[in-house]
Order: sequence, then structure tokens, then C-alpha cells
Amino acid sequence: MIMNAKPLRRSSRVLLFGPAHELILIRRIRSGRAPYLTTPGGGVEPGETWDQAAARECREEVGAEVIIGPTAYVAYVNTPRRAIQRYALAKLITLDDGARHGPEFENPARGRYETVLIGLDDQELDLLRPAELVPILRDFGADLAAQASAL
Repeated sequence: MIMNAKPLRRSSRVLLFGPAHELILIRRIRSGRAPYLTTPGGGVEPGETWDQAAARECREEVGAEVIIGPTAYVAYVNTPRRAIQRYALAKLITLDDGARHGPEFENPARGRYETVLIGLDDQELDLLRPAELVPILRDFGADLAAQASAL
């Protein structure tokens, strides 16, 4: 057993699809860094399930009410922090940019978080992190979107 190892962080993220099968993502803009895209999601709080954390993060980060579906992808991340990231399919119910809240929006030093809708064939999808999601979404995104819309 490794002593003094940091605990494994559980991160619940979503592949959130809108009614036209577009992905709802967050464009992160930080000083001194190139902009990139990320999925809504974040850490699972004590007492929360993976699904509860995913729904909470969608409300906080993009102002979305969602239906959480099955797991679509799981990643183990070892840098800069050890984490298990679970990506669930999610269907958009409502989207209200004005309902976004949380530490991301309370501290301007964290940069800007913009909600964006991206088509699966949009070149901007190449800015998505983690990059290993891009070929999955390009190859299977239409099927994943159809599954999400059936939730």
C-alpha cells in the first residue's frame, strides 16, 4: 500500500445533448491559455451519487435541468490529480444561462465559462478536453445523441 497518496477523486461528467443532437459544452477561457471546451461536470460530493453530482453540476455550470442516463465512458486520470471520470449520457430538459451559479462564476480569477452548443461535425469539437473523447464523439456521437434523446 502506498502511504501519503492523495485520495482518488470521483468526477461525474455528462455528454449533454440538446434537441437537435448538438452537444452542450463549456468554453473555458483563462488568461495566458488557449481556449478549450469541456463537458459539464465535477466532483462527487460526500453523500451524493454519481447521477446526483452530474445533475447538480449541469445546473451550476450551464443552468440546465437534465435527465441523466447510462454511463457512456469512464476514464482514469493520473495527472495532475488522480481521478476517475465517469461520463453519463444526458438529455437536456431546460437551459437557462442566467441560472448558472457556483464557484466558477463567483471568482473572476478562474476565467470565463461560456455555454456553447456544438454540432458533432463542427471543427471546434477538436478543442474538447479530454482529447480522447473527440474520436468517440465523431464516430459514435449520432448514436449517443439518439440514445440520450430517448431518455
